[in-house]
Amino acid sequence: YQCFYDLSLNCEQLGMASSDMKFQGAHAYSTQYSLLRSPHTNEVVTTYDHPVYYNLSSSLEGGDNGADIILYNGLRWVLVNSILGLRNLENATVTSLCAYFQASPKFDASKLLGKIEFISEPIQYDSSENIRNPSPVDVEWFETTGDNMTEIEIMTRSSVTMICDICNNQTNPCSNDNLCSPEGHCECRNGAEGSLCQITPLSNGF
Repeated sequence: YQCFYDLSLNCEQLGMASSDMKFQGAHAYSTQYSLLRSPHTNEVVTTYDHPVYYNLSSSLEGGDNGADIILYNGLRWVLVNSILGLRNLENATVTSLCAYFQASPKFDASKLLGKIEFISEPIQYDSSENIRNPSPVDVEWFETTGDNMTEIEIMTRSSVTMICDICNNQTNPCSNDNLCSPEGHCECRNGAEGSLCQITPLSNGF
């Protein structure tokens, strides 16, 4: 693949568009995901030239909880837990995740992913929309069954919508006329809530 994307523009942290949204599968998947960067070089870790997102605080019953990971498989975004769906990865840490995805030969999602419970709508690799926004922000998600990508069956549409939690006045502004701080956090007023002040109060506080 040719790399079309400016990885410096990737969102550093993903979250849910609403506080009541979550991926509910074999365990309670995380609701926030950080951009995976190498602890040694600070480079963005990618699969198929798209960024990998992770959360190390997922909650499986008993033992090591592993990591919840969002990655691109060449056609769709995939949510997977490192214990349930990634083979040959033990003791998930930022360092071990980076080594796993950067190992040679090149990461092959069709062979390495096990149990898959959530996938996105198809995202054309070289489409203009994907080039502008190579992230799982605002994509549709679906619940699935199957133990690997070759046996997967799409079941029902998920209610989850992901947003970039880090605001930017030009590329990711705060909603409802609120302001983005220099640190990338929205300063919500008049009862608005959410990382982008996207949740308005039930009554008209404006």
